[in-house]
Amino acid sequence: MAAETRQDLTSPLPLVLQEGDGEHLVDRTGPPGGWPFTIKLDSQNGDTREFLVLTAIMAPDRRSRFTSTTTRKRFSFLKKEGAEVIVGGTRAVAGPRSIVFIPRDTWISATNTGAQPIHLFDVFSRQGFERYLRAV
Repeated sequence: MAAETRQDLTSPLPLVLQEGDGEHLVDRTGPPGGWPFTIKLDSQNGDTREFLVLTAIMAPDRRSRFTSTTTRKRFSFLKKEGAEVIVGGTRAVAGPRSIVFIPRDTWISATNTGAQPIHLFDVFSRQGFERYLRAV
């Protein structure tokens, strides 16, 4: 019997990623000492072409700089902790297991006002932001 072959050799393969898996980087434009994050899925990690997945941990008393998602939509998921979030013209507390939807051309900032680190899980509808993050 002949060996099985894949129809589309350029398609991504299924993956199961553990918490520590991915490309570990530090955003040096953020707070003093940088902001560690992990690229979980993109064209270089998992061979995805349609979206980008990042994870990060925000230490207590840290604030993200205001950023805008100009070319993509973004969903941020907070695992166990909450954060004070400004998204567009809305200021709110995003509690544990919350989802923050950031439409295209919307400004976002988050502050960890708690005593525990915040575990973030970001999904971007398009790739591109990861190239900026790798450059800085």
